[in-house]
Amino acid sequence: GNYNLDSLTFKKIDRSVDAFTKIEAETARELKDVSVADDSGASGGKKLETTVNGASVEFAEVRGENKSSIELGVRSSTGGRIIVYENGVGDKILASLTVPVCDDWTVLETQCKDTDVATSNIFFEFLADGEGDIRIEMDYFRFREAVKSIGPDGIYELEDGEGKTNDAG
Repeated sequence: GNYNLDSLTFKKIDRSVDAFTKIEAETARELKDVSVADDSGASGGKKLETTVNGASVEFAEVRGENKSSIELGVRSSTGGRIIVYENGVGDKILASLTVPVCDDWTVLETQCKDTDVATSNIFFEFLADGEGDIRIEMDYFRFREAVKSIGPDGIYELEDGEGKTNDAG
């Protein structure tokens, strides 16, 4: 048989992840010299780990506007650095974090640049201090949204815990 095609509809499937929620490290799309390992102490029961200087991971379609800081859950027996990029290693640097020597999971947070577009691919590069060894483990990351400032020329109402406002007049 022959078929007549009257219409065709394409629907975009949104596979993006919210930048302001905890993004488990093991959900990375691309791993270069990084492996996924079980870890009961990690928030999702898994972690990323590397012992290779210059290793990197990519997270696809991280969505959110107005990013101002980034938080990472890490652990390291050597210390080192993590560079956060938009669009690829060596492209726009969003943040640079110094990873301390720490046997327990540690939360690092630092200010970062916002991405050029709302949905971007985010890359993490793992670097040793100098020519030394490297062993860095990553549990998760999330961005924090910039706090909107209150301008001097606006009128604002504050609510109490029950949602009631108190008029100034």
